[in-house]
Amino acid sequence: MKTTTTFTFFSLAGLLVLVTADPAFAVVKLGVMGDSLSDEYFEDSYSYAENWTVQLVEHRGIDMGPTGVWGEPRRNGYEYNWARAGATSADVIVSGQDTGLAAQIVPEGIEYGVLMIGSNDQGSEDAYINIHDGTWSPAQINAWADGIATNIAASLDTVLPTGVKMVVTNSVDYGITPSVNTNGDVPNAAGRQAVSDVLRTILSPKIEAVAAARNLPYLDLAGAMDTVFGPQTNLNSTLTIGGVDIFLQEIDDPNGGNPNPDAGFVDDGIHPNTSIQGLFANLVMESLNVGYGANLSLFSEEEIVTHAGLTYGGSDTLFPQIGNYSDYVTNYNSAPITQSVIFSLDTTQSTVSLGGPTILGDYGPQSPGSDITPVKGHFLVEFDPTSASPPTIRFVGGHGFIDAEVTGNWLPGPNVETDPTSITNPAPADLAIQTPGGEVQWAERDFVWDWASEVVAIDPMTNSIDATDTRFIVLSLKEEVVDRYSCAPAICSDSYDFEGLSENLTSGSWTLVESAPGSGEWTLSLAGTYLDSANRIWSFDLTSTAQFGGENIETLGAADTTAEILGGAGVVGGVSLEFAAPTTGGSLTAQQIPFAGLTPEAIEAAAQNGQFVATTAAMEGDLQIWDVDFTGDLAGSEVALVFAYDEAPFVAAGIDESSLGIWHYSSSLDAWEFGGVVDPVANTITFTTSSFSPFVVGVAVPEPSCLALGSIGLFAMLGSVRKRCSTGGCRGRHC
Repeated sequence: MKTTTTFTFFSLAGLLVLVTADPAFAVVKLGVMGDSLSDEYFEDSYSYAENWTVQLVEHRGIDMGPTGVWGEPRRNGYEYNWARAGATSADVIVSGQDTGLAAQIVPEGIEYGVLMIGSNDQGSEDAYINIHDGTWSPAQINAWADGIATNIAASLDTVLPTGVKMVVTNSVDYGITPSVNTNGDVPNAAGRQAVSDVLRTILSPKIEAVAAARNLPYLDLAGAMDTVFGPQTNLNSTLTIGGVDIFLQEIDDPNGGNPNPDAGFVDDGIHPNTSIQGLFANLVMESLNVGYGANLSLFSEEEIVTHAGLTYGGSDTLFPQIGNYSDYVTNYNSAPITQSVIFSLDTTQSTVSLGGPTILGDYGPQSPGSDITPVKGHFLVEFDPTSASPPTIRFVGGHGFIDAEVTGNWLPGPNVETDPTSITNPAPADLAIQTPGGEVQWAERDFVWDWASEVVAIDPMTNSIDATDTRFIVLSLKEEVVDRYSCAPAICSDSYDFEGLSENLTSGSWTLVESAPGSGEWTLSLAGTYLDSANRIWSFDLTSTAQFGGENIETLGAADTTAEILGGAGVVGGVSLEFAAPTTGGSLTAQQIPFAGLTPEAIEAAAQNGQFVATTAAMEGDLQIWDVDFTGDLAGSEVALVFAYDEAPFVAAGIDESSLGIWHYSSSLDAWEFGGVVDPVANTITFTTSSFSPFVVGVAVPEPSCLALGSIGLFAMLGSVRKRCSTGGCRGRHC
């Protein structure tokens, strides 16, 4: 049974830190990579202020190592703090912040880490000015943002193998600082807002996707500061903390004879003063709490203002202005509401077209060829289907297919053999192509594709992602020249096997939308192209749909022993559950997989290719398959599931309903089992098991082989533990 199933007082001369932390707070070791927002202010003109790292050490007892003279890339500060003033995301790698921290983690016992970088990248390549002035194209902006995300990913991938628990933050907008928004070089508030928009809608999602792909907590630090400071076109003047007004666009300059501890910034007009850095500290601690259960005690509003040398105003005032700190943390460490949603292609709206030069084998270019065919198949996509605007999605590899349905689409031409039976291995799901003049004809056979991706950010403005961020693999595709007249026989008999080809699309976009917030009616579409090695253009125009919303998800407490999902067993396609003993509680999800559009011939052909799903040998009519997941633990007990099946296909096929049952792969037994109690009046089947995996309505036949009940497509698709085939039928894959 799976646990989760598919289911400081600082003396520069002496380098001494007097820690005044409350001994009641737990001591944890923390390493940091970043820029001057995290680099201790010790060696700067504004050493009178405390940034977040210093506040965590001095007032919460966080261990960042002793202070010392370390040399570059660090300055004089905490041993585990590698953040360096002026650093860009590339500098983290080039200067060795990442390798330096990675080397400390195991021997020093550093448990947690924070990467807070990117603000200085706004100055690299004059990015801020170029975006502000509108001189950069969208492609240039995207390339700049991609570079930052790539650097962040590389830095993380250096430290994560050590086991450190990292938090990732996005890039705070430089435009919130007095140094920038009063600068004569960027006088246009609308231009500054354009930079803010780029940071929020283009850069931040890319950084978030990096965190999500590595299952790390993501801190929207920029979002928190946007809330505090407001839009560039109408910047806030104050933030009230503990009844004390913090003047956001003023500077504190005691060295210049203008002490102003209630100012938002220190003397350079760039770096946040102690009070704002206190918010940074709480946001970091909240990220560690949410992501890893660190149980760190956040600073109270009284503490924040006291650390800044201010007098508490007698009441807390921060929440109505910024909300909860947790509002800015997304925990991809567990991502409990991310589900695998299966999308079925709409054959009436989905086509694949092929055109371009017919450069095949050893003979020269022919006249351009083209064809277009409807397709059918499924995609498995992971995202939060309870959200009308999910920030990221992931195409799960090894689980989908696009299957062309054209059979022998032979086009007439002079002296062309038109008898489909003369073509090797005629079968459904073939693409047949002929040039207009009939010079050469070829066929694409066993046209099965698979899509995959890392976690990819969705553009919140368009609900789309760049299709080139996804990868496709040819699982099965053979190309044969079939014209017996226009080419030599040796050439005509040639075939080309593209199995295993892995490429990205040349262009295009995926779009994921919900018909209405909370409806659960999702549409996933693709408009894209791919240019293959023969300079032919493959164009994809695909539309697929899924139903996965509130009715697919139920949250169970440890005391709950019954549940209904998809409407329960009183509704066709619904499921009711009764647990034999209390569980740990958890999220229960179910989805009935819509295979009704597959014809028996298509199912049979797919099974013979070992790529998708076929029914049991004696099964007729439409398949009914449920994917049921439970994130809790059954603790070795059992659960009775009652499935409401549709009797119509069985009645039409003349099958005695009393012979029906449920095929189920038991992970505890490592075997397929068939059984269940049928109620032909209520049209339900009750099946008791101690594990979750796909449940298929069928009839009793011998244990299904790799090709009988299901091949790679379904069982890999549903993500549960699967039995490994002992024969070569699945080519070593899980079936």
